Amino acid sequence: MDAFINKLRQHDLENSDSLSRGKMTTLQVNLGNLCNQSCVHCHIEASPDGKNIMSKEVINDILGFLSRHKMKTLDITGGAPEMNPNFEYFVEKARGLVDELIVRSNLTVLTDEKYKLFPELFKKHNVHLICSMPCYLQQNVDSQRGINVFKKSVLALKILNELGFANQKDVLLDLVYNPVGASLPPSQEELERDYKKILSIEHGVNFNRLITITNVPIKRFKNYLESKGEYIKYRTLLEDNFNPDIIGNIMCRTFLSVAYDGKIYDCDFNQALGLAIKNKDGVCLTIKDLDPDSLEGNEIILGEHCLSCMAGSGSSCQGALTGEDQKVENEIEKQETKESVKDYYGKILKSTNDLQTSACCTSDAMPDLYKEILKKIEPEILSSFYGCGSPLPEVLEGNTVLDLGCGTGRDVYLASYLAGQKGKVIGVDMTDEQLDVARSYRDIQVKNFGFDKSNVEFKKGYIEELNEAGIEDNSVDVVISNCVINLSPDKKKVFSEIFKVLKEGGELFFSDVFADRRMLKVLRMILCFMVNA
Repeated sequence: MDAFINKLRQHDLENSDSLSRGKMTTLQVNLGNLCNQSCVHCHIEASPDGKNIMSKEVINDILGFLSRHKMKTLDITGGAPEMNPNFEYFVEKARGLVDELIVRSNLTVLTDEKYKLFPELFKKHNVHLICSMPCYLQQNVDSQRGINVFKKSVLALKILNELGFANQKDVLLDLVYNPVGASLPPSQEELERDYKKILSIEHGVNFNRLITITNVPIKRFKNYLESKGEYIKYRTLLEDNFNPDIIGNIMCRTFLSVAYDGKIYDCDFNQALGLAIKNKDGVCLTIKDLDPDSLEGNEIILGEHCLSCMAGSGSSCQGALTGEDQKVENEIEKQETKESVKDYYGKILKSTNDLQTSACCTSDAMPDLYKEILKKIEPEILSSFYGCGSPLPEVLEGNTVLDLGCGTGRDVYLASYLAGQKGKVIGVDMTDEQLDVARSYRDIQVKNFGFDKSNVEFKKGYIEELNEAGIEDNSVDVVISNCVINLSPDKKKVFSEIFKVLKEGGELFFSDVFADRRMLKVLRMILCFMVNA
């Protein structure tokens, strides 16, 4: 573990929030180590002699879990999962319980007479196939996986293509590449182009996407490296290519691995090493009675093998952690976070009485000047205030002020009084319900403050996209924000936008929830405003 922890410390990531579990979306089930092959890179040491085979009882425990807890993805793997005697039963029963069902196949098993009907099963249940194909050259494949493996793999691909896989919409067939020896995968996008060109021209087969995976130096692959005298060289390669930018995308945050005996792990590699998730009494947890919400906020069990997932372009069961696919996935996740926040503040919260926490500051902590101004602000505006302080300088006369995440406008109107008739205050928020309240009191607040005209303006938009909200660069004297930036899924972008719109010499004042280290789950629950955050 020291090598991985040292790398985290070097990049000031040891206390990163990304090293604790988030909301679970993917359940990966390892049906055992029975396989028709004995690949040198296999980290669970699967083979035709594999004895660890998941029972129907455990499969039923998993089905029970899926019926109680909605999962986005069920990912079935092995060994060769098709060789489990209860495989067909599992696919049939599980398909209606998840949005996506993935089966990881080595392809060659589908050419066996005993399993030849499985491609039809996959088509019937719209299974997303992810299949091993470590190279588009026969020599490289056979050297890693055995003689004639390449030919059998191509035959299986042709069978799947004829059924529509990779040739029809929503019938997905992805291939997996992992290096033959002690090296990192090349660019996923570039290698995919080579795969598609060679396999299509020379063999007439198609696939949707190539997934590149970094080999993990444990179990059989570690033994292979040591027999070649390359283990230290490979471990050094992983350390030298440590990529800190990947930490936010590591799969184990939202992923859970179930072993053949029902025990649960943070990932498939931890499973291979026996690093099971345990309760406070040190007892291994199993899928039978698991509540996934109880795992949120728990620290991920780390080890030196974690270097593999964070080397180069990164590695997960869904491929490289950098590249266009991951960028798209990240954007979708960010948008989902925005929508969750918008729903909470727009549809769930109606007043401070609805808040699930009392962790934020009250007006009692404000300067006396602000308290006097608040008396002039309408009660509905004040009752829907969800901030955590008062990030406003007292001297704002004549300034242009921007409030990020203004809500119903409490701080906008507070700042407008301080800025006076020669000043201007703009509030930006993404929530229609909040903005409707803020705008409805503009004329009333003019009278309350004794102004001739309103000096406030409210704009709908995202604080990560201020130009799109109508805020020009170099146009603002002071930016304020009150307990909002912590809710943004892209805080780096928020600060970039702030510094763009501020004039030279402009100032930023914000009050927010902040921690410089990972917090206990109970503290997260107290401090968090977002539902299911």
